[in-house]
Amino acid sequence: MESSSPKAKLEKLCSEPAMVIRILKDETGALLYEAEHIGSEVAGIPKEDLFDRSRIWMVLPDRSGRPRAIRIQYDGEKRLDARGKPVVWDLLMPDRDTFYWHRADWAAGSVTAPSRRCTKADLVG
Repeated sequence: MESSSPKAKLEKLCSEPAMVIRILKDETGALLYEAEHIGSEVAGIPKEDLFDRSRIWMVLPDRSGRPRAIRIQYDGEKRLDARGKPVVWDLLMPDRDTFYWHRADWAAGSVTAPSRRCTKADLVG
Protein backbone atom coordinates (compact mmCIF):
# COMPACT_ATOMS: atom_id res chain seq x y z
CA MET A 1 0.00 0.00 0.00
CA GLU A 2 1.36 3.42 -0.98
CA SER A 3 1.76 5.95 1.78
CA SER A 4 0.03 9.31 1.36
CA SER A 5 2.15 11.20 3.88
CA PRO A 6 3.75 14.44 2.64
CA LYS A 7 7.23 12.95 3.16
CA ALA A 8 6.37 9.85 1.10
CA LYS A 9 4.91 12.02 -1.67
CA LEU A 10 8.07 14.17 -1.73
CA GLU A 11 10.31 11.09 -1.84
CA LYS A 12 8.27 9.80 -4.78
CA LEU A 13 8.77 13.10 -6.58
CA CYS A 14 12.49 12.92 -5.87
CA SER A 15 12.77 9.47 -7.44
CA GLU A 16 11.29 10.55 -10.77
CA PRO A 17 13.20 12.36 -13.54
CA ALA A 18 14.00 15.86 -12.37
CA MET A 19 15.12 19.30 -13.44
CA VAL A 20 17.95 20.76 -11.39
CA ILE A 21 17.64 24.56 -11.43
CA ARG A 22 20.51 26.84 -10.47
CA ILE A 23 20.61 30.62 -10.17
CA LEU A 24 24.18 31.85 -10.64
CA LYS A 25 26.11 35.06 -11.26
CA ASP A 26 28.39 35.46 -14.26
CA GLU A 27 31.72 37.29 -14.22
CA THR A 28 29.94 40.67 -14.58
CA GLY A 29 27.54 39.97 -11.69
CA ALA A 30 24.53 39.38 -13.97
CA LEU A 31 22.14 36.67 -12.78
CA LEU A 32 21.92 33.49 -14.85
CA TYR A 33 19.35 30.69 -14.86
CA GLU A 34 20.58 27.16 -15.57
CA ALA A 35 18.49 23.99 -15.76
CA GLU A 36 19.71 20.44 -16.19
CA HIS A 37 17.29 17.60 -16.97
CA ILE A 38 18.23 14.36 -15.21
CA GLY A 39 16.65 10.93 -14.81
CA SER A 40 15.75 7.83 -16.75
CA GLU A 41 13.14 9.36 -19.06
CA VAL A 42 15.56 11.88 -20.55
CA ALA A 43 17.46 9.15 -22.41
CA GLY A 44 15.59 9.90 -25.65
CA ILE A 45 16.23 13.67 -25.51
CA PRO A 46 19.14 14.99 -27.61
CA LYS A 47 22.11 15.87 -25.39
CA GLU A 48 21.99 19.56 -26.41
CA ASP A 49 18.42 19.74 -25.03
CA LEU A 50 19.33 18.38 -21.57
CA PHE A 51 20.80 21.69 -20.44
CA ASP A 52 19.18 25.13 -20.65
CA ARG A 53 20.69 28.51 -19.84
CA SER A 54 19.42 32.06 -19.84
CA ARG A 55 20.25 35.50 -18.57
CA ILE A 56 17.63 36.49 -15.99
CA TRP A 57 15.83 39.54 -17.33
CA MET A 58 13.89 40.43 -14.22
CA VAL A 59 13.44 39.30 -10.61
CA LEU A 60 10.21 40.10 -8.77
CA PRO A 61 10.63 39.79 -4.98
CA ASP A 62 7.93 39.15 -2.40
CA ARG A 63 7.58 41.38 0.68
CA SER A 64 10.44 39.61 2.46
CA GLY A 65 12.77 40.10 -0.51
CA ARG A 66 12.69 36.42 -1.56
CA PRO A 67 12.28 36.02 -5.34
CA ARG A 68 8.72 35.06 -6.27
CA ALA A 69 9.21 35.22 -10.05
CA ILE A 70 11.99 35.48 -12.59
CA ARG A 71 11.69 36.25 -16.32
CA ILE A 72 13.94 34.46 -18.79
CA GLN A 73 14.37 33.69 -22.46
CA TYR A 74 16.42 30.57 -23.09
CA ASP A 75 19.65 31.04 -25.02
CA GLY A 76 18.92 29.74 -28.52
CA GLU A 77 15.13 29.54 -27.87
CA LYS A 78 13.52 27.99 -30.95
CA ARG A 79 9.86 28.24 -29.92
CA LEU A 80 8.14 31.33 -31.27
CA ASP A 81 5.13 33.27 -30.02
CA ALA A 82 2.26 34.39 -32.28
CA ARG A 83 4.31 37.46 -33.30
CA GLY A 84 7.20 35.30 -34.46
CA LYS A 85 9.42 36.30 -31.50
CA PRO A 86 11.29 33.80 -29.28
CA VAL A 87 9.18 32.75 -26.29
CA VAL A 88 9.77 34.53 -22.96
CA TRP A 89 9.13 32.55 -19.76
CA ASP A 90 8.20 33.52 -16.21
CA LEU A 91 9.20 31.09 -13.45
CA LEU A 92 6.63 31.69 -10.70
CA MET A 93 7.50 30.60 -7.15
CA PRO A 94 4.50 31.12 -4.84
CA ASP A 95 6.33 29.40 -1.97
CA ARG A 96 9.69 27.80 -1.23
CA ASP A 97 8.72 24.37 -2.56
CA THR A 98 6.43 25.04 -5.55
CA PHE A 99 6.96 26.54 -8.98
CA TYR A 100 4.99 27.06 -12.17
CA TRP A 101 5.89 28.22 -15.66
CA HIS A 102 3.99 30.98 -17.48
CA ARG A 103 4.71 32.06 -21.04
CA ALA A 104 4.64 35.84 -21.40
CA ASP A 105 2.27 35.49 -24.37
CA TRP A 106 -0.27 33.39 -22.42
CA ALA A 107 -3.31 34.96 -20.79
CA ALA A 108 -2.84 36.21 -17.20
CA GLY A 109 -3.26 33.33 -14.77
CA SER A 110 -2.42 30.63 -17.34
CA VAL A 111 0.34 28.42 -15.98
CA THR A 112 1.75 24.92 -16.30
CA ALA A 113 0.97 22.22 -13.76
CA PRO A 114 2.87 22.85 -10.51
CA SER A 115 6.27 21.30 -9.91
CA ARG A 116 7.61 20.58 -6.43
CA ARG A 117 11.10 21.12 -5.07
CA CYS A 118 12.90 17.94 -4.10
CA THR A 119 14.91 18.07 -0.88
CA LYS A 120 17.18 15.08 -1.56
CA ALA A 121 20.71 16.26 -0.76
CA ASP A 122 22.19 15.11 -4.07
CA LEU A 123 19.60 17.12 -6.06
CA VAL A 124 19.62 20.37 -4.11
CA GLY A 125 22.31 22.78 -5.23
